[in-house]
Amino acid sequence: MSSTATRAVSGLTLAAAAIGAVLVGVSTCNAAESSAAPPQQSGRLLGPAPAPKIKVTRSTPEAAPSPTLRAAYDAMQARDYDTAARLYDQVARDDARNVDALLGVAAIAANRGDFDRARNQYLAVLRIEPAHALAQAALLALFGRADYATAELRLKELAGREPSAFVYQALATLYAEQGLWPQAQHAYFQAYRLDPRDPDHAYNLAVGLEHVGQHTLAATYYRRAVELARVHPTGAFDAALAASRAAQLAAAGNN
Repeated sequence: MSSTATRAVSGLTLAAAAIGAVLVGVSTCNAAESSAAPPQQSGRLLGPAPAPKIKVTRSTPEAAPSPTLRAAYDAMQARDYDTAARLYDQVARDDARNVDALLGVAAIAANRGDFDRARNQYLAVLRIEPAHALAQAALLALFGRADYATAELRLKELAGREPSAFVYQALATLYAEQGLWPQAQHAYFQAYRLDPRDPDHAYNLAVGLEHVGQHTLAATYYRRAVELARVHPTGAFDAALAASRAAQLAAAGNN
């Protein structure tokens, strides 16, 4: 989920990956589901940003994205998922080994709740690039509900081998789905530390901090998320709601 997606893409591949709640097919993990939930707003806390995100990874110069792949990426950024799906499918049909297209198809399938297709696409990526960390993390998160312990172990191994905001975001999602908010908050922090320009990472960190009772810090990061969203309007959260929540927490802290 990355503000790095706004950088120039010359010489880069455009690797789309579903993260946040989409990865494990869950809701936005609001605190109304937690017995230890802090004070709520409109009956629930804000939940982590759930939308699919774009991760840009460096590739070799000869692997510069095709115009169709670039158009698919632009459509994904604009949240025009129907167009993005059509274009990613077109690239994948023309080149069944195009990892970026396969990741794009997987991301959109996960976003639409078609987790079988998403898993198949991520598996196709791993048949081409067995060590592909994004595909590994996405698969682990998709399978996580069936075996949280194994998914957690593998994601931690990935984070140790190839630390990235994406992997920590997947790990945070796994923890949030189980209501393990101290662990989720720590993983959200690592994601933000590795990619501090992404508004969703700041927002999710705020959510995690609020869940563990750090309301002053939560307000700070809600405000930071709103600021980042003005510069990088790719955030999957409601900026107005985040700003309102920041004001409420700040006011409560001053009383």
